[in-house]
Amino acid sequence: HPNLASRPVENWTVSVQAGGTPGRSNFAPTILTGMQTNLVELVSSWRFNDTGNDLGTAWREPAYNDSAWGSGLALFSFEDGPLPGPKNTSLTPGRSTYYFRTTFQVPADPATKLFKLRPLVDDGAVIYLNGVEVQRVNMPTGAVTYASTAAMTVPNATFSPPIALPSTNLVAGANLLAGGVHPTLGGPNPGLR
Repeated sequence: HPNLASRPVENWTVSVQAGGTPGRSNFAPTILTGMQTNLVELVSSWRFNDTGNDLGTAWREPAYNDSAWGSGLALFSFEDGPLPGPKNTSLTPGRSTYYFRTTFQVPADPATKLFKLRPLVDDGAVIYLNGVEVQRVNMPTGAVTYASTAAMTVPNATFSPPIALPSTNLVAGANLLAGGVHPTLGGPNPGLR
């Protein structure tokens, strides 16, 4: 894959040239063109659980049944601070963890595409793609549980820098994006947007 990082072994294959290409470019120079498509819009539909119950780890797996959860449009909030979009769904304040899930479609072979995630989180979150952790925002290292808190208070949610999602975690068809959002101890407004 000429446009992906060199380190992951899955981005390498046998050279079509005898002897390989040591000291030379592996691919003819190309200009990347294409359209950017948002697979999950800022204002999109999510399933959410703000009941205050510890759901363990099963909730982040694609096979988990979230039909008893609430559903609503992002952005989720329960405070008066400014956000870069409409506050569409109110959450119950005072929970240790808020759970969010949404699905999106990848129309073709994911290995031929570049996927980026740019979360909007207050205070901290751990984000999973098809059950595999892909990003932490303002969360400590190590195991994260229902009682884990964010590393520091975020006064008002802002977008995190974009990260590239590993195409190995994506499938053609339905994919699950899930996030556990954690306030700081006494923090005012968690939410995954």
